[in-house]
Amino acid sequence: MNEAMKDVTWIGDSREQVRRFPKAVRRTVGEALRFAQRGAKHPKAKPMRGIGSGVWEIAQKLEAKQ
Repeated sequence: MNEAMKDVTWIGDSREQVRRFPKAVRRTVGEALRFAQRGAKHPKAKPMRGIGSGVWEIAQKLEAKQ
């Protein structure tokens, strides 16, 4: 199965910021981006209100180490 994937457009230093996230969070973000590139919605993605139609955010909670 060869699906056409859309490009990811990074704004400002967003790519560098994602690279600084903990590995587990980077993995979730990468997976969600691949879903979006194929036109699907990842379970962690939700519409970003006030930005515009078709804009999604990926929300991943990070447990703080104690």
